[in-house]
Amino acid sequence: MIAMLASSSRAMAIREHLRKTRTHFNLPGADLAAGKDSRIRSGAVLVLMSLVLLFSFAVGANGLYTEPIWTDELYSLSNMGVFGSPYSPQEIIQSITTYSPDHVPFYYLLGAAWAQFAGWSQVSMRMIAVLCAVLAVAWIYQLGKTIFDLRTGLVAALLMTTSAYVILFFHDIRMYTLLLMLAAMHTWLYWRLAHRRRTTRMTWLLFLITTVVLLYTHIFALLVLAQLGIFHLLFAKRSRRWRQILYAWAIGALTFLPYLNTLYTAVQLAMDNENVTERAASIPELASTLFYLLANGNGILALSLVGAVAWVLGRWRDPSATRLAAVALATMALIMLVNEFVGIVPISRMRYFLILWIPFVLLCAYAVTSMDRWRTITVLFIVAWGLSGFHFYRTRELMDYMGGMYHARNHPPLHQYVDALRGKVREHDYLLGFSFLNYINTDFKFGESIIDYYLKAQLGIDGAFIPKRWRDERLNTDIVRKIDRHPFLLFAYRPLSLPPNFADVSAYVRSNYDFCSEIDDTRTFSVERYVHPLAGCEHEYRPVHYDNGIKIVDHFGAYDPDSDRVQVVTGWEVADEGQLDKYNISFQILTGDWQKMSQIDEHLYHDILKWHELEMSTAQLPPGNYRLVVILYDRYSGEKVSGNDQTSGEYGSILPLLNFSVEN
Repeated sequence: MIAMLASSSRAMAIREHLRKTRTHFNLPGADLAAGKDSRIRSGAVLVLMSLVLLFSFAVGANGLYTEPIWTDELYSLSNMGVFGSPYSPQEIIQSITTYSPDHVPFYYLLGAAWAQFAGWSQVSMRMIAVLCAVLAVAWIYQLGKTIFDLRTGLVAALLMTTSAYVILFFHDIRMYTLLLMLAAMHTWLYWRLAHRRRTTRMTWLLFLITTVVLLYTHIFALLVLAQLGIFHLLFAKRSRRWRQILYAWAIGALTFLPYLNTLYTAVQLAMDNENVTERAASIPELASTLFYLLANGNGILALSLVGAVAWVLGRWRDPSATRLAAVALATMALIMLVNEFVGIVPISRMRYFLILWIPFVLLCAYAVTSMDRWRTITVLFIVAWGLSGFHFYRTRELMDYMGGMYHARNHPPLHQYVDALRGKVREHDYLLGFSFLNYINTDFKFGESIIDYYLKAQLGIDGAFIPKRWRDERLNTDIVRKIDRHPFLLFAYRPLSLPPNFADVSAYVRSNYDFCSEIDDTRTFSVERYVHPLAGCEHEYRPVHYDNGIKIVDHFGAYDPDSDRVQVVTGWEVADEGQLDKYNISFQILTGDWQKMSQIDEHLYHDILKWHELEMSTAQLPPGNYRLVVILYDRYSGEKVSGNDQTSGEYGSILPLLNFSVEN
């Protein structure tokens, strides 16, 4: 009886193995046969996969609106033209050539085109990544079903959706979910072409298109082609189809030739940069970190997975799985050797290797669903995997592998500022708020800060944030530097969590500005409007436009008889930087019959932009009526530039800024 049971059990295992691990080489329609799984009906899998896709969308949507953008997202937006109209293709290529030469343009072209219709909000721009993430999960399911069977595809899709490191990018304004989607899609197309007898022209066309688009999405897409190339050369059957696939890859590679020189220059610059090479990971660091991240931050789980995959491969000897594992390991070895030689990838940039997650989750899914009592084992594994990922995602340790993303968690809720101020700000308002770190004020390589994205790109105003813990002389110096004479101030803070230096900053604001009103006042958020004492709360802008493109965006002033002085504030903008060296400004006090009484000249390249505050003594003036005028002139020829006062309509080269009278 025992012998009969053992024989029966072995026979069932063999039948299950044959059903589970049929090879797809030269067997047309073998992947469709997997849909006849006797243990999982395709309808049930469809329902479960729909739930996985909904879950992946929910994961991507989590924090879509509330998480502030980080440095690399700002770079992406800047390369798309966020601080104006979306860039044209030529402008995008020029931008990444100048500022991001190690990148390629497809994602930025896609983002700029999307922004034309959806706008620049972080929600709309992050939706590209969310949609690509969902499609990547769907293609991984399809890939697992094609190479193995339905349940492998389902489990692989679920593992990808719950991988802590991967989901960091599910709504990131970067190209990584697009890269994952294209990699999974291209691999699936390759498998159909290599292992199906009948193919369509559309399959070949998509295969060629994805080859080209992969190359123009990220330089590390070369790893996708390297993996498939190794597999193709070592394991695929030599035939006419075999050569046609090579030709398609070659055609795709030829389209990338115009960009090779730019990328070569970028790599050389990186290799020559000591800050980059000193931080590059060694082979042991890279290997251990990759396995740690692949296993959801759980070392025990990593060892268990390696053991499970090795055991299943040794037991069933499925050619598809064995060759997939061999190619994945060969690719990892290639990565490590190249990085050891080039030395440009630090631990904080493990995102470059995200495409390795595709073969990894496929092999893990295959291993756990190929064991005896696979249902129980799979459920236990998914629970352990999910709990590990949830814990890892919530730790600060994960941010060590993300570079600048770490700082974003300390940013103030900038989306709330946008919501509270939308439709309530004026063109030259300047917002002053509080943040945990001064990092948020940093102007990066595009000359813009993260604050600029929220305030300038979405509200059309400028601003700065004071670090919460700065005090005394450091604080006073920082306030003066950040406000920089801006006359129209919006003071923002959260009443329920006032920073330690709130009283000091508030005192400075109230002593240098006049309070006007509260724009927004709730229990969680407050914004107060202040103005320069010379302007007044009811002040309306009085711009002057000169014929050469230079503008006075606003001006106001007053005469103080008690101190015998006249003060005037002007705001200046230039059409291009070349004008700073070419033109000077002359402020003059004239009598009613145009006699000049006093004069102060300034070089435009001096500390004029954007706001310039001027004081002129009136102690020497006899009683009478006077006007303070401004003259813009060519510093070399002395020729005056005519302008038009947009408020009064007056046109000329001598324009009044202030009329005043000196009494006895």
